[in-house]
Amino acid sequence: MNSSKIRILLLVTILVVGLGLPSTTQASEYPSFFGIFQEGPKIPLISSTTSDAWVPQGIDYLPAKNWMLFTYYWKPEGTKPVALAVVDLATNQHIKTVYLYETSTKMHSGHGSGVTVSKQHIWLSSNEAGNSKNVFQFKIDDLIKASNGGKLIASKAYNLKSASYATYYDNVLWIGKFAHGSGGLCDPDPNGGYIYGYPLNSYDDLTSTTPTHTWKTPDRIQGAVMTADRVIYSQSCGRNNDSTLYTYTKGSTGKEVYRMTAPTMSEEIAIAGNNLYVNFESGAKEYRGSGKYPLYHVYYANVNTYASRVSGKVTTNGANLNVRSGPGTNHSIVGSLANGTKVTISCQITGEYVDGYYGRSNLWNKIGTGKYIPDAYTYTGFNSQIAPTCK
Repeated sequence: MNSSKIRILLLVTILVVGLGLPSTTQASEYPSFFGIFQEGPKIPLISSTTSDAWVPQGIDYLPAKNWMLFTYYWKPEGTKPVALAVVDLATNQHIKTVYLYETSTKMHSGHGSGVTVSKQHIWLSSNEAGNSKNVFQFKIDDLIKASNGGKLIASKAYNLKSASYATYYDNVLWIGKFAHGSGGLCDPDPNGGYIYGYPLNSYDDLTSTTPTHTWKTPDRIQGAVMTADRVIYSQSCGRNNDSTLYTYTKGSTGKEVYRMTAPTMSEEIAIAGNNLYVNFESGAKEYRGSGKYPLYHVYYANVNTYASRVSGKVTTNGANLNVRSGPGTNHSIVGSLANGTKVTISCQITGEYVDGYYGRSNLWNKIGTGKYIPDAYTYTGFNSQIAPTCK
């Protein structure tokens, strides 16, 4: 190999490793994820070479300034205050970092695991050894005025049922409870994990420290976001195991509608405008050398496109199922799927009635461009339409 080719290969390696770009191996191992998620801003305070021991945790969007907020703990915990880094999404540049304090003299050195933004406040969920308070309220105006390297002092502190992650939707502050799976494994079924909802009043404060909503969640959840009819969970299963993004219907009896395998060590997730952002801790100094796929950027996808996806499974009496170019048997056959094939449904539409494994239905599932299969032969876990109507 000549020297010019060697230089080109070296440059590509530096770009992939140093900048956190997904390698060909990564992209091929996570085709669904990298097929729709794009590289976003660099995660501040971490890199492939830094000696700083910050570990990324929380992420949320501050719409008033078009800022993305990131929270971190320092490894080992208890030695430095939780850091909050700010990225301007207009430029994708890191513009400042502040350090979180409970009072002007008392730093908060907990896990910094969750951050979310309500109308007037920033909320931190963070467990700290020996501290009875685990959820802290900060004023948005104080963050805007804070200088790089300065303190951000809490306006209020609470002791809530849990403090593993945080999100906000429709005047309700949601705080999650992390739970290990059975035998230390990840479990998609709602077993030990919970998310609790606390309504906020007209002053953007808690009305009570007792939750009015309690929903079960999958195990090992690191973050959540909500849309009008869905909740999306980020599940991390350790540095050498894949993460999973789950989409559930909302409510105390919510059911899974979709799941996507994602790169290791996903953390909190956030919605900014029309995009869903995923944060990762795999690029932290603590994990980058021993983890499966260290990433140094957040990744984003259109939240409406993502949240509308539904998982399905072809179910017949053993025969293959024809794939049609439209919602009826009068449309041409464009392929076939074996019994048990898993599919992703992007939308549903009414068409010809079909008598199938699950009875009689005129609902058809779109599984690709110009590709439809009858819902009567598709298991989704729901007896009626669950995906958006095809346009």
